[in-house]
Amino acid sequence: MKKGLSNSLFSIFLFTVIFLFSSSKVMSQTAGEDCSTAILVPVAASLGTCSYTTVTSGTTQNGPNALCSDVTGNVPNDDRWLKFVAPNTGNKIVITTQAGTVNDWAMEVWSGCVGSGTVKKCSDDVNAAMPEISLCQNEYVAGQTYYVRAWTYSLTATGTMNLCVYQATQCIVPPVNDNCIDAIRLTVNPPLACPGSSQVYSTQYATSTSFSATCDATTKNDVWFVFNTGSLADINMTISPGTAVGLKAELVFDCAGVEIGCYNPANGSYLFSGLNPSADYNIRVWSTAATPGTFNICLSDICSNPTATISGSASICPLQSANLNVAFTGVAPYTFVYSNGTTNTSVTTSSNPYTLVVTPSVATTYSIVSMTDATCSGTGSGSATISITTPQPVSLNAFNPVCASVSQVTLSGGSPIGGVYSGTGVTNGIFSPSAGTQTITYTVTYAPGCTRNNSQIITVRPTPTATISGPSTICLGQDALLSVSFVGTAPFVYTYSNGTTSTQFTTSNNPNSFSVTPTLLGNTTYTGISLVDANCAGSVSGSAIVTVNNCNVCGTPATVSAGVDKVSCNGVGVSIIGTIGGSATTATWTGGA
Repeated sequence: MKKGLSNSLFSIFLFTVIFLFSSSKVMSQTAGEDCSTAILVPVAASLGTCSYTTVTSGTTQNGPNALCSDVTGNVPNDDRWLKFVAPNTGNKIVITTQAGTVNDWAMEVWSGCVGSGTVKKCSDDVNAAMPEISLCQNEYVAGQTYYVRAWTYSLTATGTMNLCVYQATQCIVPPVNDNCIDAIRLTVNPPLACPGSSQVYSTQYATSTSFSATCDATTKNDVWFVFNTGSLADINMTISPGTAVGLKAELVFDCAGVEIGCYNPANGSYLFSGLNPSADYNIRVWSTAATPGTFNICLSDICSNPTATISGSASICPLQSANLNVAFTGVAPYTFVYSNGTTNTSVTTSSNPYTLVVTPSVATTYSIVSMTDATCSGTGSGSATISITTPQPVSLNAFNPVCASVSQVTLSGGSPIGGVYSGTGVTNGIFSPSAGTQTITYTVTYAPGCTRNNSQIITVRPTPTATISGPSTICLGQDALLSVSFVGTAPFVYTYSNGTTSTQFTTSNNPNSFSVTPTLLGNTTYTGISLVDANCAGSVSGSAIVTVNNCNVCGTPATVSAGVDKVSCNGVGVSIIGTIGGSATTATWTGGA
């Protein structure tokens, strides 16, 4: 009996251990047991539309001890994780709970999981022993996921509760610059930028401070600003109420509240003068406590220390004008007085830079005497000297005619040196005869806009040509008559070749006939080699073929007779009959009409 009882007890013990181990393994994988498996909870539009989620206590602690509750409640040994996505409505978010089987819980809201997020708020015993957390519209980011960690207060209790996340009316949130330490930094704008560059702020929901003000003894629900003087000693404040009633302002040196000026009412422009350079000053603004609202405020420099600088020295010809440059700093319009060493002249302009046109008759130096911009007086600087250059006459020698066959001609003959040649067909002082006869101009620049020039015509002569012709058939030892036609100006020097020997002659005849006596039987080709007319070298073309036969094998020598002479009276035609003989086969009549 004891043995059997012992075996039974061991079996029960073993089953219990296995069951507990299995149960622990299953629970560790339950949704919400840690942050990575957090249960998504919807965000209801209001408390009345809440659909509560049942939350069951966890089995282990998954995160650090809590920041709220006591030494018992701040140990989340059975925490459960949930999550929600913050809406973009700008409302307050409330995470509320109701008791379930356990009526005492604690809760945290995290910005992310442990390791990457931080605790935003912790709650215990808000609704009786149940927690509740509110996130105002300035305490969360729309669209971001937030995590809720809930656990039972007791270290031993297990059970459930109910949880809902819903939206409520926006929190009353003080302005971001409600305290001096959180003052909004204002920019000091250029002169005259205010009120155009004013910014709108509000005293709505501002809280009161204990600092007194000499211009107002009432409660001051104030907001704060800070600015730095930089290099400025005087700064202008422009302030005006919007919806705020009874607007007042105070200039203080840092948050200690040392008053420099107090303005009641604050509506207009106020000069802060004698300020320390590169120092921070605070502006405190408030309205009647019962009528908070919006207001406009703007800071600006009262004088930007404007300047006018003149430049643009140049040389000009007599009676010409020169452009000087006047550059400004400051706020337009600008008025400046300049001097030519004898007379002062005033000019007002909004152009920056400004082009000052001067026409001195002698060398003159110009300088700025004084200047002002739209806000205050400034300083002038710089100088510009205009010198007068008297140009020399420009000459250009006549050009020799050039041949069209020349590829390029370097131009010369201009005086004084340093000028530039221009015209059709001219590039960098080189003329291309392919452009034909042109007018060439030589220009010398003595100063910007001060030039003198001279021109000459360059004549381009056409390229002469020679064309040879005159094919012929002769007997060995006879002469053949060839012809060459020219285009150009006589005399012509023409060189031709028979393929072996070159022959040159000079003639003024056009066309010109010349005889050749080939010494070889068969064909001999005559071609032109070169041509030079009275002006230029030319080109040659054409060819003449002379065929030489051996007349000893032609048979009887050729004979020809024109017949007897006849006389025509009174224009009456007569018939003449010629004859040929021997090896002749054809004859041609020449002469007569």
